[in-house]
Amino acid sequence: MEPIKLSKSRVNAYVSCPYKYHLGYELYLWPLKKSSNLVIGLTTHKIIEDYLRNLVNGQPFAMDKSHQLAWREFPIEKTDFKDSAEYEEAQKLSLSLALLFIKNTKVNPQMIEYPFELPLVNLATDKEREDIVWSGIIDHVNSQGEGAVIADIKTKAKKGDQFDVRTAFELTGYAYAYRLITRKREAGVVLINLIKTKKLALQQLSDYRDEEDFFHTLTAVAEGVRGRRFYGNPGLHCNF
Repeated sequence: MEPIKLSKSRVNAYVSCPYKYHLGYELYLWPLKKSSNLVIGLTTHKIIEDYLRNLVNGQPFAMDKSHQLAWREFPIEKTDFKDSAEYEEAQKLSLSLALLFIKNTKVNPQMIEYPFELPLVNLATDKEREDIVWSGIIDHVNSQGEGAVIADIKTKAKKGDQFDVRTAFELTGYAYAYRLITRKREAGVVLINLIKTKKLALQQLSDYRDEEDFFHTLTAVAEGVRGRRFYGNPGLHCNF
């Protein structure tokens, strides 16, 4: 039996609406143009990634060059920006958000954009599911005292709260991956929100992770996909 490969995007899609998963990951039906908010998030993330890699390598960081290269991947005709003025404003915003992170975040990264593809193992019992693979990319992991803190960066329209970091599935998955890769337990997780309000703001929300629910969540999603259970789940979370 071919293993089912799951990522944070696939799991989030299935949990929010199995039919959405079916459209995107079974029929490959996606919007022809990238949304403006997604592009701002991706370009901001890329600039920060370049900054962190240069920091680790002890090299000077050319922010303007990094910014240009990040936006080169998203020409205006492949996005849903209304016009060139909105497109240019978005470019300025992503640069400002990246600068906000650089100026206000102390980091000591040991992992940066770390890709992984791992078997699903119940870390509490060592039970392994050979038919399920967990894959993704860890944003970055910071050394902190005697441990490591797993970080995820988001661009958002408003500040979050503790519920956001407590329920951030990707942080759960990254913690799981970190434990399998290093055979160590992380000191905690942190959600770094870059807030796109009139006055830009940075918010850090810290939490910890247990491992049991992750195994059962991925198992349930994999069984739903394998069983072809792609029902619709309409609601405020879905604009389709």
